[in-house]
Amino acid sequence: MKSVSILLVDDSTLFRNAIRNILRRNRSFSVAACSGSGLPGRRAKIKHYAVVVIDAVTWIGGLQALREAVERLSTSAPVILLGREDLVESHSEALQAGAVGFIKQTASDRMLIKAVKAVANGEVWFERRLFRRLFVQSTSSEVRRQKTGFTSTEKQIIAFLADGRTNKEIGVYLGLTERTIKSYMSNLFRKTGIPTRSGLAGYAVAHGLAHLA
Repeated sequence: MKSVSILLVDDSTLFRNAIRNILRRNRSFSVAACSGSGLPGRRAKIKHYAVVVIDAVTWIGGLQALREAVERLSTSAPVILLGREDLVESHSEALQAGAVGFIKQTASDRMLIKAVKAVANGEVWFERRLFRRLFVQSTSSEVRRQKTGFTSTEKQIIAFLADGRTNKEIGVYLGLTERTIKSYMSNLFRKTGIPTRSGLAGYAVAHGLAHLA
């Protein structure tokens, strides 16, 4: 059984230990844990993990520090946030920084494990109802300007990417070759300045470009 390495970042020792114990119930998970202040400095190299789980609620460094942590960590691993439904704006900021998953702190143990597995497999994880609540409100002029920078085909591709589809699967859906999809992907990386598929998926979700149905 292939091990899935997870980094849990939580500023509450109590919650950190509880969440770590939940994740360790899955025998394929290898879990390391630290506080936000325990992360390596900005210039230090971060060890590679399959998934980074950040508890956004207990983050004591403030929203700007949370956003910066997500931006930095998401360049080396897909990030999933543990958060609260009533903190929509602050969660949206962190998600725009590159997180590709969001799960409620009150979710069941089974759902947390399922979400981490999905993100580790390159998918984006959001409960449908929370997805709508968090992102349908993304109608600011800034977001609209960002959307108009994509062609209709690019919008379709980025939406399928956020669904966790591979280039081959996207090509089948759109009637295009895998090589053509790769070319579109290169253009999307260039336009957004985001170098990874997981980061691009997070961008799609945060800017209302992912599928709602």
